[in-house]
Amino acid sequence: MSSPELRPAPPAGPRWIELVEREPLGPRLVRLWFRGAALDAAAVWPGAHIKLFFPRPGRPRFELPRREATGVVWPAPERRPVARSYSLRAHDPVRDLIAVEMVLHQPAGPASAWAAAARPGARIGLAGPGGPRPLLAPAPAHLLAGDLSALPAIAAVLEALPAGVEARVFLEIETDAERIALPSAAAVDCRWLCRRPGDASPLPEAVAAAGPPGPRFSALVAGENAAVLALRRLLRVEWGLPKALCYAVPYWRIGADEERYHDERHAVMDSEP
Repeated sequence: MSSPELRPAPPAGPRWIELVEREPLGPRLVRLWFRGAALDAAAVWPGAHIKLFFPRPGRPRFELPRREATGVVWPAPERRPVARSYSLRAHDPVRDLIAVEMVLHQPAGPASAWAAAARPGARIGLAGPGGPRPLLAPAPAHLLAGDLSALPAIAAVLEALPAGVEARVFLEIETDAERIALPSAAAVDCRWLCRRPGDASPLPEAVAAAGPPGPRFSALVAGENAAVLALRRLLRVEWGLPKALCYAVPYWRIGADEERYHDERHAVMDSEP
């Protein structure tokens, strides 16, 4: 599951974290608990973006980049890791644990392959957190929509919503086995939409048919590029939602890995619908 470029990491910069527990959540989603993030509770918010560093295929040994006064210094190519962006699902500051939920893709890329095979004791790198704070702007009602890659961020945000607000949620999955519990103090109306591989995303049509969740609301939409752009146009152009109340982030694009999609994603986010 990929997310946007991070804001600068804390002064500690990239550091090693160790896998302590894996928790399957469904056929394509796994929750991984890591120790060693050294995050202060005040510096963490629901769904914050983090950057993880994985070994390259066939090269299990790698070095982490260093954050210096002049910027980030990367290791030599033969020791350079694969960097991927994720959402911080949970944080336990007392035990110094963080949870990250990863989609197990097929065919598997470097991050997905590592997540599928790694066992407690395995180490990767971490930088962050960063990204918008909060991820979802305060409002009496909310709209959240995304595919499985967006589920960790959406679940984290829902878990933090207070009582007295409403949240309409649209989640795209492949089978009913991918449904998970979404605890929240808010009044949540969750709609699970099954999509067969190769079909277009059902999210834009479903959100359009349901209409706005209220006269005043904020929105968080994330997932595949085409679906996110369609949803952003619906929210910003057709429904007139102000930009400050609409966070729309394309995590990935069909047929493109993160390196190839990186620059395009930033151009998409910076552009107007």
